[in-house]
Amino acid sequence: MNRFVLVATFAMASFAQLLPVAADVSVVSQRRIVQGDTFAIDGFFFEDGDAASDRIASSQPGLFDESIDVTADTGFAGNARAKAEQLSSISDPTTQGPELFISAEGSAESLVYIQGSADTRADSFFRVDFSLENAGEIAFEDVALSVSSGVNQGSASEARVILRVIDRDSGTRVYNKVVRLDDQGTAQTFADRFIVDLDAGRYRLILRAIAEDQTNGIEELVADARASFFVEAEVTEH
Repeated sequence: MNRFVLVATFAMASFAQLLPVAADVSVVSQRRIVQGDTFAIDGFFFEDGDAASDRIASSQPGLFDESIDVTADTGFAGNARAKAEQLSSISDPTTQGPELFISAEGSAESLVYIQGSADTRADSFFRVDFSLENAGEIAFEDVALSVSSGVNQGSASEARVILRVIDRDSGTRVYNKVVRLDDQGTAQTFADRFIVDLDAGRYRLILRAIAEDQTNGIEELVADARASFFVEAEVTEH
């Protein structure tokens, strides 16, 4: 190969590396949120009430590493607390390769220790909308969904985790898994690896962990609820 051809070949290869990666899988939008809301009121005098809320949301690509921890405190009568966190990342197929890589870990926890009324809710929410020009699949390479509770006295806690894939063109749920506490508050876990086949079109992946506790009046409540998800997935076209 002469020097001119060698230089030309090298130049073309270098230029190609600067071009955006052609991707048939594209991210349309994304939304990630951690949120906590609490309210508590003294069951003795019904005057020492407190409320607290916090929320962090992002529609930006890349890494989302956030947590919140809020407490409504009545002092003598006790308190209600909500905690939520999430560590997730969404790749950009236009710059990082033709596949869409998703990694998401989140949790929500509600805790109540009160003689009175309390309402607490924690929420960790993950959503990504993507589109496929051709038929493809979303391979869930690692999935772990779990809920648990500990109730010493008072009303049962509520906790649930949602993993859902929605066809946005038809509005149908291509895949739907909900893990929740049963009537006895027994811990539940779902762990698996699987593939969901997808036609060309627009889709939405949702992950959500919610934990709640509530009591009204002068009940004494000692309770906690926790929900969590861990998912690693890859979206590709055939």
